[in-house]
Amino acid sequence: MGTTDTIAIEKLITDAAERKASDLLCEVGLSPVAKIAGRLTVLGDSPLTPEFLQAMMSYLMEAGHIEAAKKDLVWAVTFQNRLRLRVALLWERDYPKISLRLIPLAIPNLAELGYLPEIAKLLNLKKGLLLITGPQGSGKSTLTSSLIQEMADKRTTYAVTIENPIEFLLHSSHSMIAQRQIGPDTPSLTTALLELRHEPVEIIMASEFSAENIFNMLELAQSGALVVAQMPAQSGVQALEEIIYDIPTAQQEHIRLMLSDNLAAVCCLRLLNKIGGGLTPASELILNIDVVAGAIRDNRLRQIPSLIQTSREQGLLSLESQLTELVKGNIISPDIALLSTSDKESLKIKLRAGSEF
Repeated sequence: MGTTDTIAIEKLITDAAERKASDLLCEVGLSPVAKIAGRLTVLGDSPLTPEFLQAMMSYLMEAGHIEAAKKDLVWAVTFQNRLRLRVALLWERDYPKISLRLIPLAIPNLAELGYLPEIAKLLNLKKGLLLITGPQGSGKSTLTSSLIQEMADKRTTYAVTIENPIEFLLHSSHSMIAQRQIGPDTPSLTTALLELRHEPVEIIMASEFSAENIFNMLELAQSGALVVAQMPAQSGVQALEEIIYDIPTAQQEHIRLMLSDNLAAVCCLRLLNKIGGGLTPASELILNIDVVAGAIRDNRLRQIPSLIQTSREQGLLSLESQLTELVKGNIISPDIALLSTSDKESLKIKLRAGSEF
């Protein structure tokens, strides 16, 4: 890889960062594409060559101390001490494709992210299982890292993250934070969780979720730790259903009991295109208050959306109520709102009526 290639690669990444792109997509035969404020934007008009993609792959592998291999890989690197890059390398018809997620070194706080005050109350959690859910690109990693960072800043604690790869770099002057990467630091999420049984850890963050580890997570939560786990799901109820129904039938009653006792909250996220450009967050928040715990224990999960509506004073948040307010405030369009909910008919009625949930 020559100096000319290095300069071109660094200029491309720098240009994307200066335009506040969240992602940069590079494929042979196409111009680079950046995702800026939720919208795809072509950068330049010069298609990328196989040689350039090969040079870019070598540059990023060298930066991440990754051995060259012709296989799909994901890793993370720090770029010029100005941002982190989550690198996804894919292969198609013998050519590499590179997808970069651009991650700021400075972790934004909850106020900067634009979440409602109810989300900030999650900072007060000391134990239990906190699920951060949402579709891809909804801000799960950003919110999770922001929560862990603010918790470490506001109180003295011992936090351990289990990630694949490590995206945001956490730090604290008075809390202990260990970031472990699956592969280099621990062979698997299962192993890492089992090892934590023997440490005085107070906060555990898992950047991935699997049904086989739900018992390990709940046992750690039961022992007094706060376990924060990310998982893809369109709603809080869907997340709970996947947890319960992805395990053998004979164990489902037991998992419902453990969830009803040890679940702290489920926060389901959306990141929405604003009218005129930019992004705004919206979220559903299910707190494990008594009526929610009873619905989980008695297998009445489908009643939880109604419980959210009647429990707003206790801090629960309806995604549809926020979508309605964002449309009424001319912040997002009705089309964007309808694309963001699984309860479209109810949202249509509320939008037509112009009333609150």
